[in-house]
Amino acid sequence: MRQTILVILYCFINLFAASGSNTDITIDSLLHLLPNQKEAEERYDIYRNIADISFETPQERTYLKLMYKEAEKSSNKKHLLEALGELASASLKANLTDSASYYIGQIEKMNPDTDTKIWLTYLHMRQFGYRISQGDNVEAFNNELKKHSSRKNTQLDIYSEIENTYSISSALVSLDRNKEALPYLKTAAKLTESLPDKEGHHIKRLVTGLLSSVLSRLGKLEKSVVLNEKNIELYNTYYNLIKKKRPIYNINTFYIQCYTSILSNMRGINPEKVPIYLQKIISLSEGSNNAFDKYNCFLALNNYYLQCNDCSKALEANDSLIKYATTIAPDNIPSLYNINLQIYSVMGDYKKAFMALQKAYSLNDSINTQKSREQLSRLQVEYGVDKLNYEKSQLELKNKRSLLIYLSILLFISIVISIYLYKSLKKERVMKATFRILKNKAEESENMKTAFVNSICHEIRTPLNSIVGFSDLIFDKSIDEELRKSFPEEIQKNTRQLTTLINSMLEVSNLNVSVEKLPCEPTDIKAICHQEMGRLIEYIKPEITTRLDMPEEDIIISCNRQYLALVLEHLLNNSNKFTESGEITLHACINKDQSKLQIRVTDTGCGIPPEKRDEVFERFTKLDTYKPGNGLGLYLCQLIIKRLSGEISIDPAYTKGTSIVIILPVD
Repeated sequence: MRQTILVILYCFINLFAASGSNTDITIDSLLHLLPNQKEAEERYDIYRNIADISFETPQERTYLKLMYKEAEKSSNKKHLLEALGELASASLKANLTDSASYYIGQIEKMNPDTDTKIWLTYLHMRQFGYRISQGDNVEAFNNELKKHSSRKNTQLDIYSEIENTYSISSALVSLDRNKEALPYLKTAAKLTESLPDKEGHHIKRLVTGLLSSVLSRLGKLEKSVVLNEKNIELYNTYYNLIKKKRPIYNINTFYIQCYTSILSNMRGINPEKVPIYLQKIISLSEGSNNAFDKYNCFLALNNYYLQCNDCSKALEANDSLIKYATTIAPDNIPSLYNINLQIYSVMGDYKKAFMALQKAYSLNDSINTQKSREQLSRLQVEYGVDKLNYEKSQLELKNKRSLLIYLSILLFISIVISIYLYKSLKKERVMKATFRILKNKAEESENMKTAFVNSICHEIRTPLNSIVGFSDLIFDKSIDEELRKSFPEEIQKNTRQLTTLINSMLEVSNLNVSVEKLPCEPTDIKAICHQEMGRLIEYIKPEITTRLDMPEEDIIISCNRQYLALVLEHLLNNSNKFTESGEITLHACINKDQSKLQIRVTDTGCGIPPEKRDEVFERFTKLDTYKPGNGLGLYLCQLIIKRLSGEISIDPAYTKGTSIVIILPVD
């Protein structure tokens, strides 16, 4: 498909060239092909050829940008590199250094393979050349020389070496130190020999062109001519590689440059070859439709005929130069008439020489007057713009002052409203938070009440069922007499369990209504411990042993005997309930240094998980739903101990079961 497009392009070009059509018609013809091309690579080829037609015109960059966009769409790296490289090069030619730096930066972000390095080397060389052309040659030379010295002992790739040596030589040439630049240029030229013909063409051409110019300046005209001939071969080789894809590539422009350089060194040319090169320039001039190429051809012919003292042909070439300069370089016309003046003076035709002088002065005055008018007009416009800007700035300043006053008032009002809204919002949030807490507490209370009712119903029903059942069975004569004798004991056991439950509920109810300290009196702690341990022994499991760990001296403190006994009863009952075998220990001692009484109930039961140690002291908390109990025991113990100004907790260091510690103050 792409080959078909290229054939169509080639046919279009040949057709319009044969008919003498101008470039705009050719561009329009190529643009008409675009709507039918869906593939990005095909559109890229069309824009590539349009850019070649627009070579060295402002439109060239426009089509190169469109070419770059198509390269981005196709994700073809070679196309992307070519588009960015051509854009950077065209931007440097148009003095658009920021744009050139941007495009070079885009290439630097790409994967650093051989193609990328070649393009970057070429563009850095061009960028450096532009820099020294702007008068920055001394500093540029010193910087490059420092880089070169610092890299002497460093292994550089070939591209860095070419760039470095070329940059130093360019800086030296700009300082008119051509003899010093020559070794660097020769090194750079030798390094470029290993570059590929197609990809390395731009670098080779740049190095060879500068080397040829330096040789010419040093009077080595023959070598300069040889290098120009080599440059022509480079162009031929490159053009043969690309002409299938770029049939409109303006190779003639580069040929003209080379032949012009050769003819300017005509003293170093073999006399037999001079007519050949002259005919090349004439043929290129006759065959070109490009005004820039025509201008360069006649400029070369003019220089040649002036060197040969062929005044008539020099005049003819100069007149052609004046014709093309009218549109291409109007500022050069006075100097061209000055050349006519010199030629007519040599010919002895002083009348025409005077007329040429008058024309040169007239055009020079006209140009200067036009420039002055343009400058005056520009200054007037700038003055008008400055005046308008001043008036505008004054008006803006006045408006800003008014606006500042209005904004200050508005800001003050906004602050007042914001403070009011903030306080209202804060108050509303506090109220919502309070309501949320109250709601949660109410829901929690309701849930606890429901759980409590369910638990109490279950706990009361179990002993009641046992009492009623065993009571009925006592009078059942069909049951063995010995078995019936054990029923009163079971009735008594369940009655005691029911009584304990009701007492616990009553105690919790009584203790919850107040936070005052319980009434205390001197109490024998050892006696209470012996009493509660004795009660435990009556119904303890057979596999469990008990141990009472007490000091020999009496322990008498101010306490409430009844409630402390109730606490120990609950703790010992819990140990018995959750211990299947092992030992239950009741320990009491006084820490005289801290004036504290410590009572510890320790068992070897199942223990309490660390994450549940705080939860077990809450109401209706049961770790094992299958064990009898209502979940009030530890909660009641905590209430009592707090009312006795003490503390109750689970010892986290004990791991063989559960160890609950009670700390009471000793008055």
